[in-house]
Amino acid sequence: NSEVILNSTDDIGYMVVNVTGFTGVGDVNISVSNQAINQSAIYIGNITKYLINITNIGLTTITNLTVRDNYDTDYNYSNAIPITADDVNYTSRIAIWNNISVDLASGQSYSLVVNLSVIAWAPSVTNIVNVTARNSSGGSVNVSSIAASVSIFEADKPYVEIVAPSIAIGNYSGSAIWANVSSSDSGS
Repeated sequence: NSEVILNSTDDIGYMVVNVTGFTGVGDVNISVSNQAINQSAIYIGNITKYLINITNIGLTTITNLTVRDNYDTDYNYSNAIPITADDVNYTSRIAIWNNISVDLASGQSYSLVVNLSVIAWAPSVTNIVNVTARNSSGGSVNVSSIAASVSIFEADKPYVEIVAPSIAIGNYSGSAIWANVSSSDSGS
């Protein structure tokens, strides 16, 4: 099961993209959400924050979590809160938190904020999270491929948007735009 909320904003105007995955067998069961929380426009050099929230929706206490964050090539791993990754492979773009010790009773959650530095322009940048939860009896469950995507813009690239009958100047990234524009004084 999954839930997708796109193009929503929170109470301070940040764009929120939320994807939630549910899975579980028997007593071990978790819900994982991966939210990209950003300003309405993300530029090269900005930090994109991903909020990973893991909720125990099973019957037993979860005692251990492993989180694997596969981040896009347009990002560099910066840091994470409340704990830094145990291993970061900058070539493969993977950050791993092994054996996060928790004591999550049914209904309780654990949150991890991953900060990724934007290093390149992209129309869509994806962050994919995989989580494994274990209880003290050795039972486990894995939720995989929970993805959240955002768009990154280049602030210094000009673009022309033709909105008949006027022309608006803004920013554009990608192929060159050529336009022949003539103007005349309308007398006003």
